[in-house]
Amino acid sequence: MSRTASLSSRILFFSALASSLLWGLSAGAGESKLDSVQVDTNRRTYVLGDQVEISLENRRGEDIYLVGCQPYQVERFGEDRYLPLPGEDCVAEGEAQAVSAGETKFVFHPAKEHLDVPLRISVVYGIGCSPKRALSQARCRDFGTVRTPSFRVRLSLEEKP
Repeated sequence: MSRTASLSSRILFFSALASSLLWGLSAGAGESKLDSVQVDTNRRTYVLGDQVEISLENRRGEDIYLVGCQPYQVERFGEDRYLPLPGEDCVAEGEAQAVSAGETKFVFHPAKEHLDVPLRISVVYGIGCSPKRALSQARCRDFGTVRTPSFRVRLSLEEKP
């Protein structure tokens, strides 16, 4: 085989390899199963007294498990990072809650201490866990954390940021 033919066949091989890799990634072959759990809120701005509706979507095709005492954590932006709100911690973890595939709703009721700071919701979940145990003791195969985009609570909608 001549050098030109050898070079040509190498170029064709690497072109085919690159094309198949790009096609596979664009077809979703690179999507992680952890990406199939999402959480969001129904709005980005609330007025004091509104309920924050939290939607957790499990598209994994299997149960995920949430912390038993409080399935979500409210975090407040401060000191250049998000921190859990004081007093939001559980005294006892409780039995992990199984969440089937589909959408699950939760409600958060903001108070005056939540006014005018960026907030977000964080949900820690386990995959492949043993039922009837606390999440930390459930021998889960894997864990994930999902977070909402930030939102704010204001006294009124006319209030300037």
